[in-house]
Amino acid sequence: MELIFFGLLFIFLKTNIQFVELGTMYYLTNILGYISIFVGVKELERTHDGLSKIKPLAIVMFLHSLLFFIVNLTDHSPLTMPLTSTISYMIALSGLGAVLVGMFMIYYIIHVVIETLKDDQSNMITVKKLDQLNTAMTIVFIFAGIISFFDYIPMLAKILMVSLLVLKIIFLVYFYHTIVRKNIAPN
Repeated sequence: MELIFFGLLFIFLKTNIQFVELGTMYYLTNILGYISIFVGVKELERTHDGLSKIKPLAIVMFLHSLLFFIVNLTDHSPLTMPLTSTISYMIALSGLGAVLVGMFMIYYIIHVVIETLKDDQSNMITVKKLDQLNTAMTIVFIFAGIISFFDYIPMLAKILMVSLLVLKIIFLVYFYHTIVRKNIAPN
């Protein structure tokens, strides 16, 4: 479970308060995070079959992050291209969609981990709290995205992104202390 924790750490701990991050460091840390999650799941899937659902997701997200890392490294991001034609507009929208799906996928991966941990009745309270934190992070993420995309209240979007960062830190601390450190997860 330690490798899954470190993967989440790489993916979550970013200090940007903008909704869409385009930097190469963002994608480099995601690459490291998804590799760590993949290896962690590979080690744990022997004892928990439910975790095997995460392996293909981790591979897809690794490739997604690698693609955007390369595209951003070469300054050819579809999200920063000029919208001069219908095709460039469609490419930009497709790129934005891919980024948003990629950002959302980590919450689904966490959901699968939590569902797998629910099989063990001895840690039900811990898993329920992790589930609530993941739900809160997902809701804040969605609202921050809507507000950022439609540019309703820019300051509110930044407040939501800071709130999301705080929720991520709380989730990581709780996950570490209750799952990793206390070894509740199967070995």
